[in-house]
Amino acid sequence: MGLYLIIVLFFCLYIFSLESRYSNAFKNIQSEYFIKIISIREEGNYKDKYIAKVLDGKNKNLKIYLYVDKSEEYKYGDILKVSGEIELPDKARNDKRF
Repeated sequence: MGLYLIIVLFFCLYIFSLESRYSNAFKNIQSEYFIKIISIREEGNYKDKYIAKVLDGKNKNLKIYLYVDKSEEYKYGDILKVSGEIELPDKARNDKRF
């Protein structure tokens, strides 16, 4: 019974740390930063979507979606300097799970 309580306590603390890290991830984000494209282009109706990773600053290795006009085309591994705003996701997602 004691081992069960220790395991439950550990996972509660882990979930709490993930939630606090997520809530603080988008505070004080820079307006200009370097990103690296880590996916191929996903075509949309009006804009294309890429998955990119932030390369510098406090939020290094943060993965973001980059929406660009259809006239712009990037390749896997391209490094860009972008300026813009980061919006919070519209729905909750699991962390590295199904």
